[in-house]
Amino acid sequence: MAIAHSSLGPVLMDLGKPKEAEAEFREGLRLDPQLEPALVGLGVLRTNQGDDQQAEKILRQAIERDPKDEKARLNLGLVLAKQQKFGEGEAQVRQAKFFFACVEVNRLPVLL
Repeated sequence: MAIAHSSLGPVLMDLGKPKEAEAEFREGLRLDPQLEPALVGLGVLRTNQGDDQQAEKILRQAIERDPKDEKARLNLGLVLAKQQKFGEGEAQVRQAKFFFACVEVNRLPVLL
């Protein structure tokens, strides 16, 4: 059930309902405190609201929970770039691309 709340958050953000989106992300985290996608959603919501410092903090928490999460790293890289922390932002984006490539390689069929 926690993932359902977390999944509803982006839909509500797209509908222009940030308060409702935040409530869904928080409910997902209440039900499952380790629900990393809810943290990423909250981070994206914060940066969309112009609170890049809070977004950075939340996205870093998501990466602590799952260091290989390419969405968290990509979003953190973008938030850092908005704050003109270009070197670290670029490093996060590069790591996101690396982890994304690893996931994609694992999805390739094995030819014998």
